[in-house]
Amino acid sequence: MINPSTVPPNRSTIHCAPVGRRFGFTLIELLVVIAIIAILAAMLLPALAKAKEKARQTLCISNFKQVGISLAMYVDDSQNFYPIVSYTDSSGNSVDWCKELNAYLPQQGKLVTSVANKVFICPSAEFPQIDHNNLTRTYAAAGTMFGINPASAATPPALTVAVARKASSFVNSPTDTILATEAKQEVPPPANPSSAYSQSNIPWKLSTGLGLQKDLTLAANARTYVDFRHNSSKGIVALYGDTSARATSFNTASNAWTQTLWNNQ
Repeated sequence: MINPSTVPPNRSTIHCAPVGRRFGFTLIELLVVIAIIAILAAMLLPALAKAKEKARQTLCISNFKQVGISLAMYVDDSQNFYPIVSYTDSSGNSVDWCKELNAYLPQQGKLVTSVANKVFICPSAEFPQIDHNNLTRTYAAAGTMFGINPASAATPPALTVAVARKASSFVNSPTDTILATEAKQEVPPPANPSSAYSQSNIPWKLSTGLGLQKDLTLAANARTYVDFRHNSSKGIVALYGDTSARATSFNTASNAWTQTLWNNQ
């Protein structure tokens, strides 16, 4: 009897691939795949960029909330006065309101000249000729924190950045009165094109006609002080009198922000 296991296989049933044949994608198939990937990337990248900027704006709001809490603590510890916005101390050092909050938001060093806390830097800020990692300040005080000039007989009294101001009352609702907002690189750029910081403060209007009032009527590339750096240069974050922080569009700010809300007078 023949053992079936010893019977050789039927060679007629064995199929061999033709010599030289290769399995893979054709050029047309590869091009179709690449085209599909390109289309998907074109659809997804804008959404990812928008989500990334939204996250940066959220972090910027968080920065301002920390600043607001620190300002409230400073006011409580300073007989209800805001910090002086900008002045020169007895040693000739320039001091601004950000550094005045050193006890609550420590500077990046032990000297009065040390750079302010990193919380004063917006993650979306971009200054010409300066790497983002080298920025030192991108927020500026509004007129609400400007002191009242003791020598002024004007009505309302003239404001000055070199005098502390009482934080006791608001002309309008504190939720609408502005304390600080996002600012552009310090001006004038031709004189100091490599500034790593913004203005420490933004006036409503200068004798030259410049100021926030003017900026709120101009296109993004023509503004001097205020910086709408979020949402494709259409949004800005501001800190308000009740220490809240929120994002505002350019259209809303240009229509709603007034001299009274900016200067609290």
